[in-house]
Amino acid sequence: MRYECNRPYISKAKTQYGKEATIGVKFSITGTVQRDSQCFSIQVIPERITFEFEDRAPDKSVTFYLEAQNIQTTSEGAFQSASVSGYGKVDGRVAFTFSGQLDDLDQPCPGAHVNLTFADRQTTLAAWMQAQGMCPSATP
Repeated sequence: MRYECNRPYISKAKTQYGKEATIGVKFSITGTVQRDSQCFSIQVIPERITFEFEDRAPDKSVTFYLEAQNIQTTSEGAFQSASVSGYGKVDGRVAFTFSGQLDDLDQPCPGAHVNLTFADRQTTLAAWMQAQGMCPSATP
């Protein structure tokens, strides 16, 4: 059985300066649902996942977009790997892009096979996370 779920969420609020700000989240998953003999869902096998977050005010905005495909899981449904790509924007301009194979979540600092591209440099997700202090540095 094919399954598709697309859930947008938008929230509007006034800032302390009386201007309207918007936060939006979009999440979509496409995959297959396996059911048992009583038609209860026993497993969802994702094939494609997209996620977008946007925070927008009249003079500022931030957007993050992620797409995951070719998602591989264990027989128990635990994540193994996925092809990922996406971008981050600030004020409508691309600040960075990323793409690669996310296949090392069991490592202290995952993302060795996901490339990040900024305007002035390229690195891997793992190296960037280490530089930000988000996970241990690689041992020499």
